Amino acid sequence: MDLKSLNPEQWSSLEPVLSQLVKADVSSVAALEGWLQDWSQLCDHVDEVSAQLYVNMTCHTDNPEFEKRYIAFMSEVLPHYKEWSQKLREKYVESPAHKQLPKDKYFIVNRSFEQQVKLFRKENLQIDVECDKLEQQYQKLMGELSVDYDGKTQTLYQMAKYQEMTDRAVRETTWRLVADKMLTVAPQFEDIYDKLVAHRHQIAVNAGFANYRDFAFAARERFDYTPQDCADFHAAVEKHLVPLARKLAKERKQKLGVDILRPWDMGVDAEGRAPLKPFKNSDELLQKCRSIFSKVHPEFVQTIDAMQENGMFDLDNRPGKAPGGYQHSFELRRLPFIFMNATGMQSDVETLLHEGGHAIHYWASRNQSLAFDRHAPIEFCEVASMGMEFLAGQYLEEFYSKEDANRARKDHLEHVLWVFNWVATIDAFQHWVYTHPKHSREERADFWDSLMQRFGGGEEWVGLEANRRGRWFRQSHLFTSPFYYIEYAIAQIGALQLWQQDLKDQKTAVANYRNALSLAGTKTIPELFAAGQLKFGFNESVIAPLAKTISDHLS
Repeated sequence: MDLKSLNPEQWSSLEPVLSQLVKADVSSVAALEGWLQDWSQLCDHVDEVSAQLYVNMTCHTDNPEFEKRYIAFMSEVLPHYKEWSQKLREKYVESPAHKQLPKDKYFIVNRSFEQQVKLFRKENLQIDVECDKLEQQYQKLMGELSVDYDGKTQTLYQMAKYQEMTDRAVRETTWRLVADKMLTVAPQFEDIYDKLVAHRHQIAVNAGFANYRDFAFAARERFDYTPQDCADFHAAVEKHLVPLARKLAKERKQKLGVDILRPWDMGVDAEGRAPLKPFKNSDELLQKCRSIFSKVHPEFVQTIDAMQENGMFDLDNRPGKAPGGYQHSFELRRLPFIFMNATGMQSDVETLLHEGGHAIHYWASRNQSLAFDRHAPIEFCEVASMGMEFLAGQYLEEFYSKEDANRARKDHLEHVLWVFNWVATIDAFQHWVYTHPKHSREERADFWDSLMQRFGGGEEWVGLEANRRGRWFRQSHLFTSPFYYIEYAIAQIGALQLWQQDLKDQKTAVANYRNALSLAGTKTIPELFAAGQLKFGFNESVIAPLAKTISDHLS
């Protein structure tokens, strides 16, 4: 298939190619396999352009041309493309030859396409466009937020470093500045979210589901776990991990010598040591992380070097840049891209190691000829990233003295504990929001507040109730990636098991890691975990022993 002149930003350029695929003969196994390759090639072209538009928009939220092109693609091209992609999936499923394809090679593709054919509704395409616009509004709003402090205007990311300062007055002042700034735009966040919840509920109803939660589980192809499994996870976290977090908070309070532990006391070093300063600029961050990747396994450097040669990093925080961090892939060039907001903190080191794990995973998968096989389920993709945080953690002396490296490793493990509690909070919130789609803003805030008390770490919010009730505004996934969060907990469980392997035998752990990554998206979640010698599951029987492991190492 000749796609040299294709311009995926123009529907008039895409439509003839899709029409050709829809009309093609797929009656034999050979014809169907060749047709799949042609379709995959088209997907790579479209995904390449889509990735570039998204990267441009998130790196420069203040660029009207990038915003215009991104919105035009999302509203004028993507709905048609999704509709025609559905026709291709239907053509595949309806072809008698698809049942004759080798099951071991095509099981995942078959299962995925059959599910997507069942869920598709043409009337949802325009609703998807409206959701995309609202999600972009959220990103733009967050990217524009800043406060004036210390004689200069600073982004919310730049303000985070003050929460590590040993001066409590500075921490409180800066915490309140940021938290109160969020409250000034609370009505806009609420408005965006109200509309998103309503749109998503309608999408679910159109597809024949009672609520968006049940639709999301089907659409995210969660074949290996259920909403009840998530509820069991919430209960296990409450029973085994929340008490541990509160015990650590009590110790923190004593070490800090404060009468009341406040939100601005949670980021500072409890021993009163100055904040870790791992690097001076993003070039140093990247080069030292590159060295760490090479120590985990020499081949991992190939990924980083290829990315550097092709300008696949945007690491610095700046005004007019979307929040968060991500790894995206350019499918035509088969290159990963890393986006983050570095401000000189240890969390930035962890972010680059994390996103680097994603990039190395993509690199290990890039030679899969079918686009549909190239990406593993998110639940395992996050094992690649979180697992890398642990594998790379033993080499933090690249940034620090032995003493400071040990401090960073302990901080990371404590952070892992908080991640479980936060995932339970965010996941439980979404389950409630989407199974109660007619809720009011007040009811939503009340339920969020109850979760903060159920899974919170023991800090006092007296006088800060309004801030606590709006704490969820900063969690971008709630706005842009609904029901994408439990994956972090599932993956963290896999990563902790990998860490346990690493403590016993580093070479074996890395070999298991590489073996699992090499399978890309060709296996189920339990099979991918098994390939890394990891147990898949996230109920009490798995959580309880991991809680003990975390507790033992922290003490």
